[in-house]
Amino acid sequence: MSDEYLERVETGQPVPSIDTDTTKPDRPQRSKLLLCVKVAVGVTLCAIIVARVDWHAASRSLAATGIGLVAVMLGILIALVFVSAYKWRLLLSIHGVEYSTLRLSRYYFVALFFNNFLPTSIGGDGYRIYKTINNGRSKASAIIAVVMERVTGFGTLLALGAGAAVLLAADAAGRLTLLGVGAASACIAALPLAWRMRTLVPRRWRAAVPASVRRLKATVVEHMDDYIRQPLRSSGVIVISIVFHVGLAFAYFVLIRYGADQKISMLQMMSVLALTTFVAVLPISFNGLGVYEGTFIYLLAQYGVPPDVSVVPMILNRGLLIVLSLIGAGVYFLDTAGFASRGAPRADVTH
Repeated sequence: MSDEYLERVETGQPVPSIDTDTTKPDRPQRSKLLLCVKVAVGVTLCAIIVARVDWHAASRSLAATGIGLVAVMLGILIALVFVSAYKWRLLLSIHGVEYSTLRLSRYYFVALFFNNFLPTSIGGDGYRIYKTINNGRSKASAIIAVVMERVTGFGTLLALGAGAAVLLAADAAGRLTLLGVGAASACIAALPLAWRMRTLVPRRWRAAVPASVRRLKATVVEHMDDYIRQPLRSSGVIVISIVFHVGLAFAYFVLIRYGADQKISMLQMMSVLALTTFVAVLPISFNGLGVYEGTFIYLLAQYGVPPDVSVVPMILNRGLLIVLSLIGAGVYFLDTAGFASRGAPRADVTH
C-alpha cells in the first residue's frame, strides 16, 4: 500500500478500489440461511422445554396464579413502556431535541410490535430512529439516543445482577449466577478497554478505515460531549434504568413468590434476570425464543423453583408482550392512516 494511498485515506480523498475479487457472497441468501438457523435453534430449544416440563403441574400453577396477578404483571409491563419512553425522551433532550413523552410512548408501542413480529429487535429500534430522525439538530442525535438507551439499560441490568450475585455468593446457586454475570460484565467492560487501546492499532490498518467511518466517529465524539455537559440528566438516565429493571424483576417475583408460593427473593430474581437477558441477546435464536425461557427456567431451578412453576411467567411474558404488540399494531395503522394529512412530525431543538 503506497504512501499516496495512505495520505488520500487520511484526508478523506477518493481512493481507487483495491478489491480485485469480483465474486461477492450472496448476502440475501446468507441472511435467509442465518434466519433459518436461528428459527431452528429456537424451535429446538422450545421443544426441549416442552418435553421436560410437567404440563399438568404447569397448568395447575398457571391456574393458581390468578387473574389478579396476571393483571398486575400486565400493568407493570405497560407502565415500563412509559418509563422507557420517558428515558428515551431524556436522552433526546440531552442532545437538545424535545419530544413529548406521550408521542414517544406511541412510538415505543409500535416498536414492540416490530420487535415481536420481525426476525430481530433491530426492527423496533430502526422504527424509533426513523420517527425521530428529522429532529432539527442531526440524524446522529436520533441514532445515538436509541443506542445509548440500549447500552445504559443493559449495563445497568448487569450491574444490578452483579451486585445481587455478590450478595448471594455464599451458596452454590449464587456462585453460579455470579460467575455468569461476572463473565457478562467482563464482556461489556472489554468494549471501553478496546476503545482506549485503539491507538495501538498499526497506522496502516487505521488508514484502511473508510473516511465515512472516521466522520461517524467524529460525530459520535461530538454528541457524547452532551452527556458530560449535563451530568444530572445523564445520571437520571441511569436512575430510570434501575427503576425499569427492578420493576421487571418485581413482576416476575410477584408471580413466583405470591402466585406459586415459591421462596424466591428479589436478589435471586435480579441475578437470574440479568444472566438470562445477557444469554438471550446472543444472536443464536429468533428474538431469543427458547434461549430466554430455557435459561430462566434452568437458573431458577438452581434456587429450588421447579420448571412447571418457572415456565408460567415465561408463558405470561410472551403472551402479554403479544398484547402490547397488538396495541402497537393499532397505533401503527392509525398513524399510517393519518400520516398523509398530518405530515411528518418534527421536534423542537433547544440548543
